[in-house]
Amino acid sequence: MKKPASDTDRMQSPPMEEGIRAIADSLGEGLAVIQGDRIVFTNEKLTELTGLEADELSYRQLRDILPEDLDMKNYLDNRRRRENGETLDYPRELRLRLDSGRILEMRNRSSVIRWDGKPATVHFLEDITRGKETDRLLARQTQMNTIITDSVSRILASPLSLDETAGTVMDSAMGLTRSRSGLLVIADEHRQRVLQRRCGGDCE
Repeated sequence: MKKPASDTDRMQSPPMEEGIRAIADSLGEGLAVIQGDRIVFTNEKLTELTGLEADELSYRQLRDILPEDLDMKNYLDNRRRRENGETLDYPRELRLRLDSGRILEMRNRSSVIRWDGKPATVHFLEDITRGKETDRLLARQTQMNTIITDSVSRILASPLSLDETAGTVMDSAMGLTRSRSGLLVIADEHRQRVLQRRCGGDCE
C-alpha cells in the first residue's frame, strides 16, 4: 500500500513486517511505523483521522506532526534508546498536530520491531480526543460546582445581605466559565425564589 513493496522486498521481509502490512487496513485504529525521526508506513485509518494522504504522512519528520510544546530532543533520544534495545516505558498517550493546528489526542500501544531490516517502532493509535474534551469539561463543571457550593456556604455565614454577597458567587462563576453573562437564582427550602441576580457585559 502506501509504499508498495517489490516481490524481492517481500521475500526478505520478516514475519512481523509482513503481518503488519497484511492487517494494516483491516484495523479499526490508526497504525504508524516510525523509524528514527520519520513515519515510514501508515494505514488508511490514520490518514482518515489526520486528513492527510498516505504520501503526505509517509516520510514526514516527527517534528512536523507532534505538538510544538513537546521536548523533541528528549522524545527523539528516548526513541533512539528504545530502537537500540533499551527497555523504556512507552507513552500511553500521544498528541498529533494537524496542519490546521488542531490537536488529536491518541491512546498509544507500541513496540519495537524491525522494518526494512532496521529497528523501528509500530504504533497502534486510538482517537480519544472527544473523551479527553469531555473529561476536561466535567472537571471544569466539578470545579465550578465546588466554587458555587463554597460561595453559598459563605453567604449563609456572612453578616452581609444576600444581595451583597450574591455578587461574590457571580464573580466566581463568571471567572471560572469565562462567561460574559449569567443568571443566579437563590431559592429557599420550599423552592421559593429569594433572590435573582442577572449579570451581563463585564459582570460588574
